[in-house]
Amino acid sequence: MDISIIVSTYNRSHNLPDCAQHLAAQENTEHFQWEALIVDNNSTDATKAVTEQLISKYPINIRYLFEQNQGLSFARNCGIHASAAKYVIFIDDDI
Repeated sequence: MDISIIVSTYNRSHNLPDCAQHLAAQENTEHFQWEALIVDNNSTDATKAVTEQLISKYPINIRYLFEQNQGLSFARNCGIHASAAKYVIFIDDDI
């Protein structure tokens, strides 16, 4: 894996479809392998269900991760630990 895009989210399941759509629309990605890691930071909304729908809808590699300790640093570290990529990129769920 070349790149992991880590998307930390907390109770913003309504933003995830747009985020995934924009990730899936990336161009010139055929020369490297990449994945999107959606880190649910202990959300109480439908984040897990929405992410599961996105995994089945888009042809990109999306993985769901859960981090119970709230806070951006905990969520990002969860994504880093789950990644096997050479590079990691952090984006917000409202991109």
